[in-house]
Amino acid sequence: MSKAQSESVSAQALSQCGSPKSAAPLLQVESLSFGPAGQALAEPLSFTLERGRCLVLLGPNGAGKTSLMRTLMGALPALGGSIRWDGRVLTGMTDRERASMMAFAAPRPVDESAFTVEHLTLLGRVAARSVWARATAADHERVAEALALLGLEQLRNRALAQLSDGERQLAQIARALAQDAQALILDEPAASLDLARQASILATVRKLLEGERAVVLSTHDPNHALAIADQVLLWEPERLIKWGPASHLLQAVTLSAAYGVEVRRYCADDGAILFGLRS
Repeated sequence: MSKAQSESVSAQALSQCGSPKSAAPLLQVESLSFGPAGQALAEPLSFTLERGRCLVLLGPNGAGKTSLMRTLMGALPALGGSIRWDGRVLTGMTDRERASMMAFAAPRPVDESAFTVEHLTLLGRVAARSVWARATAADHERVAEALALLGLEQLRNRALAQLSDGERQLAQIARALAQDAQALILDEPAASLDLARQASILATVRKLLEGERAVVLSTHDPNHALAIADQVLLWEPERLIKWGPASHLLQAVTLSAAYGVEVRRYCADDGAILFGLRS
């Protein structure tokens, strides 16, 4: 994306998404090139994310959404450009500083051990103390708050292997939430779930946006983005990624170009908008 394009999209994002909740963005990305094994997956990318906002990474499976998330966290080195969290360059931050800034959650395979929901959630507190330190009363309080927010109180002593897919994914989000970071980075939190669990996860994300916390969420389903996104990074052909307000990018024509199929916009009886394929 050129500088002029970036500035134009930025202006659109501010005008259509509303005024930012803070004068400075929580996340600022400039001319970022990213990809595994030194191979760039897209043209250099620039965008910002304010507190209290949800940025959805939207595109086909295997497009590079997870690689971008790993780069934003510092788990995958950037190939070029810069990433700043709360004004600080990512590469200059300590592990403790990164942990206070961002927390990651992704679907995990079933853990066949006796690890419980509470044990998993408590791992989120490791970032706030020494790995070998005993958990404090404050740690247990934050764990209890995270479990309550996600409706997991009754499952706190349940082994992970005994949970449904949706419950395990909520437990992973609880662990990230207990970390008490300013941004949550969620990799396809509603993947492989039935409609009821998808709705529950998306409702949970909307709840997490209350206050000053920001969310970065990946999905391949435009209806998920429609439900929760303030801003969207949309993967397109020719290694291009568009950034802009959800109202601008979540259109049938832009989605059709991104996915290579004809996407149609439908209006339900209650006025709700959704996307689907031509039947």
